Amino acid sequence: MTLMTLWVFDVLDDPNYSFQSHWETFLEAEGLAPSYCYFNGLDLATYAHLAELSPPTRLLISGSVHSVYEERDWMVALAQLIRDVHANQVPILGICFGHQILAHALGGKVSRLPHNREFGCQPVYLTPQGLAHPWLRDFPSGSSTLQSHQDHVATLPPGAQGLGSSSTTEHQIFSLGNALGVQFHPEYTPDTLRIIARSRQERYLEDATFLSQAHLETLLSHLHPTSAARSILRHFLTHPKEPL
Repeated sequence: MTLMTLWVFDVLDDPNYSFQSHWETFLEAEGLAPSYCYFNGLDLATYAHLAELSPPTRLLISGSVHSVYEERDWMVALAQLIRDVHANQVPILGICFGHQILAHALGGKVSRLPHNREFGCQPVYLTPQGLAHPWLRDFPSGSSTLQSHQDHVATLPPGAQGLGSSSTTEHQIFSLGNALGVQFHPEYTPDTLRIIARSRQERYLEDATFLSQAHLETLLSHLHPTSAARSILRHFLTHPKEPL
């Protein structure tokens, strides 16, 4: 399937995990072949050259090890890009950190979770507005998602709709015009989360996300595929470009 051109902004910055490789694995597994430009969103020079390119018809923003409230220069540039693209009614999908900087750029607030971290397979429950959103049509309320985050969208942007919540994070999914943010990772597989967790296990044990190595391994052994969550990314890539 040939899809319309999109811009993919990789801001992960994790030496132990490549967003690009898992993005490409997702496309292969889903049988998708989008025309896309891949950008290093951590490099300020990236933003200086965007005006030379044809504008995108989609914008995808990855997760990151960083926090929005660090206010690094590249985050300021990315937030401005989001506002510019959103003003042109271009569909945007933000994943995890991407969800958070999307909210921040459009006037919301991001902060640390009060209970440390949300991790593992977590059900997300949809609001009536979420049940009606076309990108969520194959995501039944209560579907499992793969999560790993310590920050959250504390306050939605003005005019945004909350579309889904988990037991510990109110704003798991929100939309504003043609933009959608998801706190979880639709591109992940259980093995992805296992790789990430094991590379960060010292941090997770130090901050008491897990109380022991055995605790971590027990949870990782019970992760399961989250096909409904993956459908959100698929629908973002294939849904006709029209105001939502």
